[in-house]
Amino acid sequence: QETPVFIDIEGHWAEADIDFVASRGLMCGVSRMIFAPDEAMTRGMLVTVLGRQAGIDPADYAGSTFKDVPETAYYAPYVYWAANVGIAQGTANDTFSPDQVLTRQEAAVLLTNYANVLGDSLPHNWPKAAFADAAVIEEWASQSAAQMQQAGIIAGKDGNRFDPLAKATR
Repeated sequence: QETPVFIDIEGHWAEADIDFVASRGLMCGVSRMIFAPDEAMTRGMLVTVLGRQAGIDPADYAGSTFKDVPETAYYAPYVYWAANVGIAQGTANDTFSPDQVLTRQEAAVLLTNYANVLGDSLPHNWPKAAFADAAVIEEWASQSAAQMQQAGIIAGKDGNRFDPLAKATR
């Protein structure tokens, strides 16, 4: 697959990562030439990327139990897959909130769940950080935040912060 050329990623800290996900068809730009790397990542976007990475066949996951996931939405089969295998839960009994912006701590939980479901062990490339804002990380996300940081998947921010409530970006 040909790697798209995005005019808004040159010199961006994630340029190589964007090229990686785009060249493999895991993520698309918001247009043919614009990736929008600093735009928010939504729940629907992330489960789509994870499903593509896992190599699922979207045809195997038709339908949805969530009233806010139209069957024609690009993310519908990936939401259904992620919910069925235990990567993501709905935000209520019958809603998934696919357009809801993910926080960094929510993204950490979904990524950890993905690794666990696929049986992947996360590396410990970095020593566990003592984040200055560790008390702000919700208890349900603290272990995932630490695992993602140690694996080098989600980095800390300036001031030795994890910034758990900040939006996860594309």
